[in-house]
Amino acid sequence: METLPALGDVRLFLTVARLGGFSAAARELGISPGAVSKQIARLERAFDASLFERNTRHVALTVEGRKIAVHAREALRELEQAAEVAGGRRDALSGVVRLSAPTSFGRKHVTRAIAGFRAENPDVDFELRLSDRPADLLVNGFDLALAFAGAGAPELNVVARRLVSSRRVLVAAPAYLERHGAPRVLTDLKAHATLVELHAGAATGSWPLTNERRRARVAVAGGLRSDSSEVVREWCLEGLGIALCDAWDVADDLAAGALERVLPAWEGEGSVLRAVRLRGEPMPRRVAAFIAYAKERWEEGADWQERK
Repeated sequence: METLPALGDVRLFLTVARLGGFSAAARELGISPGAVSKQIARLERAFDASLFERNTRHVALTVEGRKIAVHAREALRELEQAAEVAGGRRDALSGVVRLSAPTSFGRKHVTRAIAGFRAENPDVDFELRLSDRPADLLVNGFDLALAFAGAGAPELNVVARRLVSSRRVLVAAPAYLERHGAPRVLTDLKAHATLVELHAGAATGSWPLTNERRRARVAVAGGLRSDSSEVVREWCLEGLGIALCDAWDVADDLAAGALERVLPAWEGEGSVLRAVRLRGEPMPRRVAAFIAYAKERWEEGADWQERK
């Protein structure tokens, strides 16, 4: 490599990798697709390597491109930290946290955590992307992904830190219980309308439940089914049946009386929310601080915790 690539070209390269297309990167950066192509071509000449595999619909990093992206992202973060020191802000946090989170959890809780954190650290910006698909940290350029354990195959090159446990509880709207009565024992569920979240362990037509003494698997007909926890919750609020929901998803509804616990001695199998990062990548102080802040904030939500 005869000359070092321009910093702007490197930033653009990472943007294309994150968005998966030249046109998408051009829209985000406010430049023309032709300008993006020109800068990428210049960068490929500087590295003497092909960075992207191109087709009519999207672009993907080549093997060389993925390796270069790792080092480029690390170099840019080191420069950001150097800028903090040079600017006399050694103790203050600044920069951007690029974060991925599950859709419903992100809307309900990550947005609030970001607001609280930013009130204390106004120089830290956030880029939040919501998706229920596992995030590719390298390709998408995320500093951090929040994911519930078991949500897709984990990447081999990541490390994960446990943040908080999530219980699953049986709930129904007061209007539904007034019309149909509350089940008194587990077998009563067979006579009730059940609202089934397809990707939460109920796709086989049963709910795995446990109490302090035993485990059981209850068959559910599930006349209404969805792969969206938000849809199931809305159906439940409308009084259409009994649902097995994550405690974090319905905690506000339970506190407001919009939903009530059903068979409270029984709960579904819980999950664990984890903070996932690329293995071996340096962690900026702002990212470490946000992880610590979020963990402390969410651990205070007693309704999320595993039953003691």
